[in-house]
Amino acid sequence: MFSDSFMKNKRNRFILIFISFSFIMFLSTFIDGAYENYSPPGEHQLSIHESMHFPIEEISGMSFASNSSDVFVVGDKHALIGRGSWDGTALHHIESIDFTDAILKKFSVCESDKIPDCKRMRTLLTSQWEAITTDHKNLLYLLHEQLASIFVYSLELNDLVHVMNLESFDVPSLKKIKRKHTNSLGEGFVLLNNGHILLMKEDHPASIIEYGYQGENAYGYSQALRLQATKDFPKLDGQKTKMVPLKMWKLADHFRKCDLSELSTDTEGHLFALSQRCRWIGQLNDLSPEHNHMHFANTWNFPAHIKSAEAFLIPDANTFILAQDLKSTKQANMFVLKITDAHDSLF
Repeated sequence: MFSDSFMKNKRNRFILIFISFSFIMFLSTFIDGAYENYSPPGEHQLSIHESMHFPIEEISGMSFASNSSDVFVVGDKHALIGRGSWDGTALHHIESIDFTDAILKKFSVCESDKIPDCKRMRTLLTSQWEAITTDHKNLLYLLHEQLASIFVYSLELNDLVHVMNLESFDVPSLKKIKRKHTNSLGEGFVLLNNGHILLMKEDHPASIIEYGYQGENAYGYSQALRLQATKDFPKLDGQKTKMVPLKMWKLADHFRKCDLSELSTDTEGHLFALSQRCRWIGQLNDLSPEHNHMHFANTWNFPAHIKSAEAFLIPDANTFILAQDLKSTKQANMFVLKITDAHDSLF
């Protein structure tokens, strides 16, 4: 393309490198812009009805109490559970529950924060909470991303009563889920009435994984498998269990640029997913063990300035409660979003 004499000239080489670098930067900016504003077809819009300041940093998970209108909130940064009462418009009577001592009492082998390895271990044990849910007994199920475990915490007894380890990522039928990306593991989960768990994996690849016990078959998901508010999650025998992946569902090709940040159900048992990167909440079709991809019945875009959406709830057919992962609580970090078109209501 260029002659030898041209390339031997130092000034020409510099100009060529500068032009190449500028082109790469332009192309990168264009791709990033397209990536950031990527929107799957057929989406609807959500509008902000109410903004709130919830006093938990880096909100990453939310759940309704199984037998009341209370909402539980957990964040990445600290072993704190926020609790508030939902009145149909906003959250009130907010309090926080610190379960740091309960975690350290059960798992920590050292006490001093002045010892570097001890401090790192204690920090790991008391942070990185990604999701929360409850059962009929109001046991709190807390997903720890880095440890690939669900800690079952008794609110009344201030004690950890059970741990479910989800560490086996090497089942041949899943072609080995690689753990190269430590921040792309569990982001959300749903308890099923058959004792299985649906775990949402953020990226590499973005997927939903069904967990059960060794030798069991995958059942997928339908409304009939939802853990109802009047039921307890089965198979919590002893203090510790190990669950293995039975089946994986990946995003369809036209959603391949999206991540997955949360998994939840509505009161009817429909399954929903959140993508922070692509800024939508989607209602999933049933998951079949015979299929390898998840598909969406509907998706809703939320406003573009909500950049770090990490958790959501569905209190009624036209409303989502959406929370942001922000390091400061001075900004609004929770929003009540309404479906703008009445024909698009959930149920």
